[in-house]
Amino acid sequence: MKASDQGTKRRRNRPCWRLPGDPSLGVHLREHRGAPRSRSTRVFEHPARCYLQPMLLCEYAEFVTWHPDMASSGGGRPRWTRIEAEGAVLCNSIEWVDWTDDPVQVEICDACGHPECASGGYVRMVRLGDSIVWTRTSMEFEGDWEASQFTSLYALRKKGPIVFPVENWNGWRLRFADLPAPDRIPPMTRRDLELAWLLEFPPARGLSSSRALPSLLRAKTIAAHPGEIDAAILHVEQICEWFEADPTREVTGCLRPVAGDPLLLAMEGLGSEPGGFRQWAPLVITHDGPAPLLGNLVVTS
Repeated sequence: MKASDQGTKRRRNRPCWRLPGDPSLGVHLREHRGAPRSRSTRVFEHPARCYLQPMLLCEYAEFVTWHPDMASSGGGRPRWTRIEAEGAVLCNSIEWVDWTDDPVQVEICDACGHPECASGGYVRMVRLGDSIVWTRTSMEFEGDWEASQFTSLYALRKKGPIVFPVENWNGWRLRFADLPAPDRIPPMTRRDLELAWLLEFPPARGLSSSRALPSLLRAKTIAAHPGEIDAAILHVEQICEWFEADPTREVTGCLRPVAGDPLLLAMEGLGSEPGGFRQWAPLVITHDGPAPLLGNLVVTS
């Protein structure tokens, strides 16, 4: 995120991060007057309401008919329908994907049409309230080769978890009966939510659990809003402990738009932005305590 000094004199020691969704908005950091210079006393000088959106909320999708060339396997050129959203391919064949699998390979081999012929393209499909969520699989693999065969769908790795409103999904099923009924999709567990939540933060997408996340954030975070860094990371730890306490327990509740300001962390040395800065909104404080965020949506109970 670039420092913005257009039309003004650059001020030293006041990095400014652009907030996605509003290029005119910046957040500066300052030190508490009279306080020693330390990361724990840095605060946002101009707290701004901002929502980060790595998650893909798929309310609208494009269904594209195409004909893969299977001449080499004797399969001819069957009619397939792929699902696209925001420039990403979510599924390359509604008709030929085995939707009963878990995890589901939603991007299958286009040379023969057989699941598991090609590697990758997998999602774990779960239901949370009135949403269907695609996230990472929680399968454990024996060795790097097996893990490479079950890599997640490219869109998951680049955009984070994918959320489909059940109402939209049911509407699509009127046209494509091969899509599974929502009541046939397993409910989300805390483990599923944990992996979806980690997908929200690119440096954590390779972690197998959130156990190591607080240490990573504690080492790299340079500012938090609202509050101070230590208090903010304690809230993150509470969520991580909640995941670990009962990972197979079903998550009740639903996904709803955030009503208040989320907890925003700014980090250095973790991003692809200039200077290595990155920001993440991992949670929002509710009347029941910290609640994890998936993009602009909070998991409510």
